[in-house]
Amino acid sequence: MDEPVNVLGEPLQTCSDSPVTGFFRDGCCNTGDQDFGSHTVCVNMAARVVLQGTHRRALEIVPLDVLRKFAVDLS
Repeated sequence: MDEPVNVLGEPLQTCSDSPVTGFFRDGCCNTGDQDFGSHTVCVNMAARVVLQGTHRRALEIVPLDVLRKFAVDLS
């Protein structure tokens, strides 16, 4: 498993506990070399991105400025 760090450089937060989501079914967008589908973006459906719960490896596919465009602020 890769280090659990989000796209903001902070600790990766839980995305969903009900249901438990994520490649590792740990409620987080944790990823690793086994995750060929890239389960790295935490979304709050109507497709709003939760940056605090999105793994930094998502940046290999989607630039941060695009993620920010669709981000929801949970603070």
